[in-house]
Amino acid sequence: MERCSSLSQNKIFQISTDVENFHNVMPEYFKSLKIIKENHYGNIVIEKLNFLKFP
Repeated sequence: MERCSSLSQNKIFQISTDVENFHNVMPEYFKSLKIIKENHYGNIVIEKLNFLKFP
């Protein structure tokens, strides 16, 4: 893989796995996000997304 960011790999991993804050980090895409179930296997999440200008 090619590295195209000035952020450390650890910081990129932290951001990409912090599901609860996706709507804060990328508000133009994630309009709202609610985790309804969480366990050691993963999360079940309700998301409202906006891609390609379609709400």
